Amino acid sequence: MRTRCCNSLGAVYDATAVEEFFRAKPFAVLGRLLKVLTGVSKCALLAFNGEDAESQRCLARRVREVFTELGPTYIKLGQALSVRPDVLNEAFLHEFREFQDSVTPFDNEEAVQLVLGELKISQLSDVFQDFSAKPVAAASLGQVYKARLKNGKAVAVKVQRPNLAEKVALDLVLARQVAKCLVYFADILPEGVQGNDFVGFVDAFGQRLFEELDYETEVKNAQRFQELYGDQEKLKVPMMYPSLATGKVIVMEWVDGVKLTDANGIRNLGLEPLDYISVGIECAMRQLLEHGFFHADPHPGNFFVTSKGELCVLDFGMMSEMPKDARLAVIQHMCMWSTETMLAWPGIIITWALLQRTSIRVPWYHRFVDILSHECPPKRQL
Repeated sequence: MRTRCCNSLGAVYDATAVEEFFRAKPFAVLGRLLKVLTGVSKCALLAFNGEDAESQRCLARRVREVFTELGPTYIKLGQALSVRPDVLNEAFLHEFREFQDSVTPFDNEEAVQLVLGELKISQLSDVFQDFSAKPVAAASLGQVYKARLKNGKAVAVKVQRPNLAEKVALDLVLARQVAKCLVYFADILPEGVQGNDFVGFVDAFGQRLFEELDYETEVKNAQRFQELYGDQEKLKVPMMYPSLATGKVIVMEWVDGVKLTDANGIRNLGLEPLDYISVGIECAMRQLLEHGFFHADPHPGNFFVTSKGELCVLDFGMMSEMPKDARLAVIQHMCMWSTETMLAWPGIIITWALLQRTSIRVPWYHRFVDILSHECPPKRQL
């Protein structure tokens, strides 16, 4: 598994190379392993207290605290799980929502020094008219300051957490070892999870995570998103300042507003929360069906409503693309529902399954697709 990455481990992230890198740092690996095991033990003690609502709330709170102590990788995992009611109960969802934009910030002076070093300036006043004394928000990978450029424009300055790449890489190394153990002892695992590519899952998560570490790529993603979807009514994409962007610092337009989930706050702006459902659906459908370039981290912390009545989209570090063939298959699905031409459904389903075959590395899935495609050959055209 290889992907671009700007860190001390090299210009290209390679899972095998990362393991080699930490093989020369056994004490770092051991220390991190002990910290993770300590955190797991704290949660395990509460897991046996019962399944009543109060016990679940206590366990969820402890897991959130442990994830926070373990740092960026686990906070990012919690953030991803915070929008998965199909995976977690309400107690965990409530606690994990804090990972969306209420994470403990890192040292303010350290952040300022990083800004100075990345922008190659001797003092903040070289670029900024003013700069907030404390971060206005903090998340898994960085924190945000409100500032004003010397031309008077209000901006948000996003600063990456220090030594982030190496910390994330170390957690991925440990996760890969666990995944390898699961593969080795697959025979004793529950039948439903046997044959899963656990190492592949870790690498896929790591690939996405490392893509977010390059802030210059995030700026390019935001600009591309603006070019493709910025013409949509009531949709707002903050303007980026590429000349003030580096691998660890982003300067972008400051946009005032309230979180999309804050219905009362939206009404206080004189706006109707339900109006933004159609805006979000239209934007999502255009991303998936029109251009295929889509926001892959759509948790509530990345969307808010402005005082001008626009739905503002933030955080373009994690993006993905849907191939044209896959987009056409989805559109064909939709056409089947609208025209009730149900006889075409089997072929369309197999077309979709075959398109996904290369990206889903689970043996039972491949066997299922092989059987169905034999019984019902796919049809690419309606």
